Amino acid sequence: MRLILITFIACVILLAYPEIVHAARNKAGKETSASTGKTSSSTTKGGSKKQSTGSDSKAGSGSKTSTTPTKDKKKGSKTQADAPKSSPPAGTASSPSEEQTIEPVTRDKCPSKPESCSSSIKGLSTCCYEEYGVHLFSVQWDKTLNQAPGFTIHGLWPNTCANGPAPPSGCGKSDRRLKSPKVTEILKKNGLLDQMNMYWPSRGASNGQFWMEEWNKHGTCASTLNPECYPAPKKSNADAVEYFGRALELNKKYDFYTALKEGGVVPDDKETYTPKQITDAIEKKYNIAVDLRCNGNVLSEIRTFFNVKDITSYVPIAIPKNEVGVPKKQCTGNIVYPAKNPQE
Repeated sequence: MRLILITFIACVILLAYPEIVHAARNKAGKETSASTGKTSSSTTKGGSKKQSTGSDSKAGSGSKTSTTPTKDKKKGSKTQADAPKSSPPAGTASSPSEEQTIEPVTRDKCPSKPESCSSSIKGLSTCCYEEYGVHLFSVQWDKTLNQAPGFTIHGLWPNTCANGPAPPSGCGKSDRRLKSPKVTEILKKNGLLDQMNMYWPSRGASNGQFWMEEWNKHGTCASTLNPECYPAPKKSNADAVEYFGRALELNKKYDFYTALKEGGVVPDDKETYTPKQITDAIEKKYNIAVDLRCNGNVLSEIRTFFNVKDITSYVPIAIPKNEVGVPKKQCTGNIVYPAKNPQE
């Protein structure tokens, strides 16, 4: 009976004062929320501190304040963009049409035996091989050039590997061009002037003018003669001296006058010879292919072609296809090999 009475009184109070129940419920909810929030805050604080430490280690900034995800992403993107791009390996190209720049080295550091116009030059500096890899050596026969009994030098001309001409104005820096008096001075200083006057005389202009033109147009295109290719101590005008020296050596090595004489082909204003008689006599002695040039039916020039190996060694090659059968000055029929004028 007492229990029923107490229950009845409680119901009356709840109906009369509902705000008491609502307040009690709010208090209980806040206590539960505070307890849960404290636990969550503690967990978040520890995780945040751990995350911040990881970010500092990666960024290397030393800051203990973690950045927002948006800023992290932006900063990471900027770092990636600023990072240097890796270059392709030396001697390779990103695409078949892309040329690779190879730093020059001095000739004493070149690998041995690279030969122009061959696979052995791949990845090498042009100080180590001739960029214009076919060298045409021309000697001329002129009866008025009678300082020496034999052929005289016309020129040593670097051509492309397809036997195309180098730039007509020469190659490299303009300060390598020489004036006529300077060329003569250089040759005299290096003990080559007497040989040049004997074996490389001019048919028209002065010798110095002729040599100047040959150097400026052709000699400067020999890539292994670039001044930066020479090791220290560098010698003044070593490039020009070596160019003229190479031509003189080739003329000495391939003495076509003697080869023809040994083959029964001698200068005579009345006698004629076939092209085969002349080429056979030279090929028999030197095992080298030659291209004959004539003015009309008079022998005027003999050309030979070389690749350049190990910088200074000249290797004879076959006559390039674009040189064979050239109508201009080509020798056909019987050829006159005229005697030189007597020296006055």
